[in-house]
Amino acid sequence: MYYLKYRPKSFAELFGAKEISKALQNSLEKGQAGHAYIFTGPKGSGKTTTARILAKALNCESLAYGTSNVQRSTSDVAQMEPCNKCDNCLAINEGRFLDLLEIDAASNRGIDDIRSLRDKIKLSPSLGRFKVYIIDEVHMLTTEAFNALLKTLEEPPRHAVFVLATTEFAKIPETIKSRCQVLHFRRAKKEEVVAKLEFICKREGVEVGREKLLKIAELAEGGFRNAETLLEQVIVGELSLENITLSASHFVDLIILKERKEAFEYLESIVEAGEGVVFFTKSLLNHLRNLLLVLGGVTEEVLDCGNDSFEDLKRQAESLGPTNLKLILKRFLEAEEGIKFSPIPELPLEMAVFDVTETALGGGKTGTKKVEASVKILEKASSLEERLPPSKVVSQNPETSKPDAKAPGSIFSLSLVSEKWDEILKAIRPFNHSLEALLRSARPKEILPDGKLVIEVFYKFHKDKLSDSSNIDVLQKVLRNVLGITPKIAYVLGEKKSDQPSLQDSGGPNGDSLVEAALEVFGA
Repeated sequence: MYYLKYRPKSFAELFGAKEISKALQNSLEKGQAGHAYIFTGPKGSGKTTTARILAKALNCESLAYGTSNVQRSTSDVAQMEPCNKCDNCLAINEGRFLDLLEIDAASNRGIDDIRSLRDKIKLSPSLGRFKVYIIDEVHMLTTEAFNALLKTLEEPPRHAVFVLATTEFAKIPETIKSRCQVLHFRRAKKEEVVAKLEFICKREGVEVGREKLLKIAELAEGGFRNAETLLEQVIVGELSLENITLSASHFVDLIILKERKEAFEYLESIVEAGEGVVFFTKSLLNHLRNLLLVLGGVTEEVLDCGNDSFEDLKRQAESLGPTNLKLILKRFLEAEEGIKFSPIPELPLEMAVFDVTETALGGGKTGTKKVEASVKILEKASSLEERLPPSKVVSQNPETSKPDAKAPGSIFSLSLVSEKWDEILKAIRPFNHSLEALLRSARPKEILPDGKLVIEVFYKFHKDKLSDSSNIDVLQKVLRNVLGITPKIAYVLGEKKSDQPSLQDSGGPNGDSLVEAALEVFGA
């Protein structure tokens, strides 16, 4: 795991906590480290990692904290780093240092746990100069446990240092806060996260484009651990961030147009492609936040996006207006929380889609501008479909798809379709190999005056399967890619000829029923 492999081992490696690093090094340099700290901040901001580095600095054999009163110059503060070479540093890095105790307050939150800690803390360190206690998620302690901890903080042994880490500072009693030095960790800036990701890419010997790293930093929401995990998915798991980037904006377009069915299908395509509902939801919320900022007058420079992206944000923000945007944001924030507890991860999102498309949208600018915005949405959706891989394409309704008779370089005729039929079938294979197999037992029959392509099949079961809207969508997309046209599709039953290939030819005496049953069960 990258977040473990590249966990910082010195203050210099803390990309997003330079001020905190400097403050801790100053106290180390003066031999006046605190006996108790509260490290507060969002998840993944480096609280526990910084606590471990502090423990190393206090116990590093090379640094020899507290053994000399000689004051160093300010320029020497950078030298107050653990060496990561002595036995104590190596033991801490490997998680086997007896004088560093990490306690998860979420599972050790009772008074008995703190009393046990208080009894053991009186014992002198086994290996180092200090016993360092890191209590993670300290806000989870019970009131009684906090009271027991308070007595320890009031009269701590000289050899003990406490680091209380929390994501919810407000839940810590004032009596505890007043006895600790409080250091506030913040969400890392996008450039700080990108710098860390570039460092990892260099160490791994891989190249990931800066645009993709910026997108990872955006999705990570200022958390190094989230960013490192996502980077590993991109490098090792070949996760496609491009489609996550595209999908949030397109998904909002579908909501604006109240295309509930298409929005459901789009969510399904995200899940089927393995992109991850959680990352998609984060991307969506970030996109909705950007719309809110645009409505608030935030400029393109502040949002750090290109001209096209900013224009899209303005268009969507104007189409929704403040009332609708706040409603949608609230509903999808609830959906994000619901994902954690839902047995079907995408279900909270689907419920949110149902709710927001049920509500009357359109609180933004009306009249011509709104009509123009809708047209732009449709144009953008069409261009987006070309950019997405097969599994991400939102289905078109075959009843509303019209032949593109003006497509350049294409003359739509039966002879052209027949001539390109093998090429069409090969192009279908990456989308759906079962569909290709079914179409190999069919043939183009005629082109109707309205531009509809009629395909002849020889078994009713084949006709029913091929007439499925998802199969028609795939065939239409391939026809557009190969021939430059998107015709309507119709299937007719014909009389089977002896030389006509068929999936049932190898089925034996009861081939039809047997193969039909297999197709029904396995979809192949």
